Amino acid sequence: MEDAERQQLLDENASLRAEIAQLKQTIDTLVRRIFGTKSEALDPAQLELLLGSDFAKKVPAVVPADPGPAAEIPSHQKKTRKQTRAPRIPEHLPVTEQILTPPEVLADPSAWRRIGEETREQLHYQRGRFSRIRTVRPKYVRIGDPLAKPVIAPLPPSLQDRCIATPSLIAEVLDNRFTCHLPYYRQAEMFTRLGVRLHRKTLCDWALLAFDWLAIIYREIQYEHWRCTYRQLDETPIDYLQPGHGKTKTGYLWVSNIPSGSVIYHWRKGRDQGAITDLFDSDPGTTAHPTVIQSDGYSAYPAWAKGKDHITLMGCHAHVRRKFFEAKDQSQRLKKLFDKLALRPTKLGAKNWLFIGAEHAGEKSAIIYTLVENCRRLGIDAREYFEDVLTRLPAMKASDAAGLTPANWHKAKKARSRKSTHAAA
Repeated sequence: MEDAERQQLLDENASLRAEIAQLKQTIDTLVRRIFGTKSEALDPAQLELLLGSDFAKKVPAVVPADPGPAAEIPSHQKKTRKQTRAPRIPEHLPVTEQILTPPEVLADPSAWRRIGEETREQLHYQRGRFSRIRTVRPKYVRIGDPLAKPVIAPLPPSLQDRCIATPSLIAEVLDNRFTCHLPYYRQAEMFTRLGVRLHRKTLCDWALLAFDWLAIIYREIQYEHWRCTYRQLDETPIDYLQPGHGKTKTGYLWVSNIPSGSVIYHWRKGRDQGAITDLFDSDPGTTAHPTVIQSDGYSAYPAWAKGKDHITLMGCHAHVRRKFFEAKDQSQRLKKLFDKLALRPTKLGAKNWLFIGAEHAGEKSAIIYTLVENCRRLGIDAREYFEDVLTRLPAMKASDAAGLTPANWHKAKKARSRKSTHAAA
């Protein structure tokens, strides 16, 4: 081995020894910090530095105080305490109690003995005031026959089992959202001021529940439009939230209007011919009847009508809105014309809630907008309509849904009013 190589090895060995020594020192420092004494105690030897050994001998050594026996923690405190959940319905609300008694008990009360009860509470709302509806169902057994099965009155049909909201409260949420254009978070703030805290997701879930029930009425109005021979069509853009991206995309609410009749909204993501097809009966077995379609000059309409001899397209007052506004200050007659136009409540709502939820929310929103707009045309209080319909639907057959369209509901209400007037006279 040459001298240069030997010297290089010696240098590397010295470097490694220095590094090992530094690592040992670092480890010793860490051990003292982790396992060593956290605070210094008075040691007599320390006083020798200043006062000499004679004085230091007179100072007694510091003996740690006896901490005594460890305090025992009661067994009930050792367990982790669970956070108590707030009641689903605030207990400070006034209660209206209704008792449901089985028919057989009402027929012969003396033959039965009450052995218990089942209770259900719901959150009720009446124009600015919350309350609780408590439904009590007593259980009975027949006297003298203890082995017989107990009887209890069934719960009345409801929108959903264990749902705490009454149809009145759900109707209030729908009316606020689709008639007054109030987002769910604003409604939650309003209800909080009335003493009831409700999460906006809860309000949204109740609205989704109502959509599912009201869809059958929507289809009845849809059938009416499929049979109509003269309709007016239009579309308006509405943004919706794209799940997983945090961005919005543009969908469309297509509108079918029967002059002096009903109106229906249909949701679709695009603005293509398929949306126009959706507004007509898709059953291939249905015979196509002559139909007049009045619309603006959008190219999708003539493209869709091409080859359909039973369809006649007509133009409308498209693109003249700005001219109306320019002339409205010069002619008072135009104010009467504005009363005849169909308005777009969805655009006013979009200024408040900006966009609807996911894509499927557009379809459900179209159902409520259809019912709200038809109520508005007939002068019906939408909240009153929703409360009555949502109360009656669970107990009705699907074949009876046609009687609950806003037009038929309004006729039935007027008939009942006339009958009560005659009876009073």
